[in-house]
Amino acid sequence: MSRLKVKVIKEPNAGFGFKVESDYNKFEALGDLAPKTEYDSSNNRLIQRAVKGRFATEDELPSVEKKIREKGFTPRGLLTHDVIIQPNGEPKVVDVGDFERIRT
Repeated sequence: MSRLKVKVIKEPNAGFGFKVESDYNKFEALGDLAPKTEYDSSNNRLIQRAVKGRFATEDELPSVEKKIREKGFTPRGLLTHDVIIQPNGEPKVVDVGDFERIRT
């Protein structure tokens, strides 16, 4: 099943099971801006590599949002707990629930 050593299992809230595969595709499109993520289709859940760090601050969110936009998404309602700042200062986006593709 999962090849990730230290992992976080993300199961959908009631009524949101339809979003799991879509969220997986968003994480994949974010590339190195997101933790390594696997889609467990048999259980309809995501499995992510755990990220060490701290939650982003309000002051850090604009630069993270810019990076998200560069990957082709509009993050609506990005919150500090949606982003973990790693010890090396690089952000990892751990929640993509309110991301929309930028239409070009």
